Amino acid sequence: MFRGHLANPFDSLRFSHANFNTFAERHIALLASFNGSAELLTATTPILESYKLLLTDMSSHEGRKQAKTVSVNELVKEIKNYISRKGGVIADAFPATSPTYQEFYPHGRAEYTLAPKKNIQVLVERFRDACLNHQAELGTEIGTKMTSYAQRLADTRKLQIDNVGNVKDKSSVLDSVRKQLAKQMYVNLLTLTLKNIDNTEYVRNYYDTSMLKHANKKNGIEVEPPQPPQA
Repeated sequence: MFRGHLANPFDSLRFSHANFNTFAERHIALLASFNGSAELLTATTPILESYKLLLTDMSSHEGRKQAKTVSVNELVKEIKNYISRKGGVIADAFPATSPTYQEFYPHGRAEYTLAPKKNIQVLVERFRDACLNHQAELGTEIGTKMTSYAQRLADTRKLQIDNVGNVKDKSSVLDSVRKQLAKQMYVNLLTLTLKNIDNTEYVRNYYDTSMLKHANKKNGIEVEPPQPPQA
């Protein structure tokens, strides 16, 4: 009977973090505009400020993660192109049926061209080792270049993985603070309802109900936004 009224309506809003932040900011502004409780403002503002700071930090880390992903992708493409260009040099030095040629291309030259990103480090190191083992025939340029590529790829991949980990950690903290903020906003809703027990519709003045309607659209059907508890 009471389940629908007792559930926290702000804990399940279909809002992005950015929109939830906007919704909370408007709530704070409306609390001040309509002479809401100073105690509620005092309790809510620090949580909202923490949420905003985390959201900004999260956005910055997400941007760095995307940048590292682009860096890795570009480097992988560059390496594949280099190995492809040197295929003729390898073929001139060693017959395709020779054991030495197989050190470079045990599964054919297409193995490098078609390699997924998760496998490329192993392939680059294998090609590097083959080049270093046969510098007498190939010269030092290819081995030196592949050694550089292998190190750059390892370093860039590590930075990418570290950034992904940082984003996940910060995302978990952000979700936790969002729950705190949603809980405080629910406390605000209940407190304001009690203060306006004879006119609960007035409580709508403290929330941007247009955002609530938008957030609760499901499958193209508009769901009624959360209501203040009825007396």
